[in-house]
Amino acid sequence: MKFSAISKIIYIFVIIMGLSACVNDNNEKWYISEKYIFSKIPDQDYSLNKTYYIRNDMQPLGTIVNDIKTTYIYNKNDRLISYVFDGNTELHISYTEKNGQFIGKSRTNDNKISIEVVYNKRNQLIEQKLYFDNVMESYTRYLYYDNGKLKQLITGYNDSSYNLEKYDKSSNILLSEYYENGDIIFKTIYEYKNNIIIGSKTYDKNGKLDSFEEFTEISNNKVNTIVYSSDNEILGYIKYIYDDNKHLIELSRYSNENQLYHRVENIWSKNN
Repeated sequence: MKFSAISKIIYIFVIIMGLSACVNDNNEKWYISEKYIFSKIPDQDYSLNKTYYIRNDMQPLGTIVNDIKTTYIYNKNDRLISYVFDGNTELHISYTEKNGQFIGKSRTNDNKISIEVVYNKRNQLIEQKLYFDNVMESYTRYLYYDNGKLKQLITGYNDSSYNLEKYDKSSNILLSEYYENGDIIFKTIYEYKNNIIIGSKTYDKNGKLDSFEEFTEISNNKVNTIVYSSDNEILGYIKYIYDDNKHLIELSRYSNENQLYHRVENIWSKNN
């Protein structure tokens, strides 16, 4: 399987979504439970009920696939109350109010792992930081529209690299930009039809097309696409499956040899 340098970054990068409740235009709240599946990693169980949801992540570290299971538990007020790292290290988060914001913190007894989350007065998650050995491992910052939908998401990995995502008022991702040392490395622009992704184009830092994704089939809320390099070499395949409410419920990535190597499964549920 051949990839350009940019495509390698894109293919191992998992968009961080679903950490806060999504609100439809009719004010219905939907909650997402996500399950990431990589090749050679067994399926993982997760649970979901009306008062909280659990999100299990299995993420690749560098180019080596590792079974790292992370669980986020939220209470009925949409607030993160527990963080479980690697299935056995649990941090129970307590909150204090300061200047209209709710700040939650927790750390392990040996101070190896700590987490900090911040909610605004509308109870929207606006920042999350994760520390290993008192060094910040990653941070995520959220910006919202007046209707409560996500507008912008920044995910930082260290002091020099971060990913910026921008959304429209329907929570459709418009573009994703990856930066290193203040310079844009690549940018991906997404194409939609009836609020579902049907393609994308990725450009390098000079604005040159690096790869693009074109749909081959759209039927019954399913979209199949092919990912090409700029010289029309097939890099892989992507399959999207949506529910009747246009929520993405499954995304599967395949190599150019049609071998599954990454899958995300989502469950959306109303908070009744």
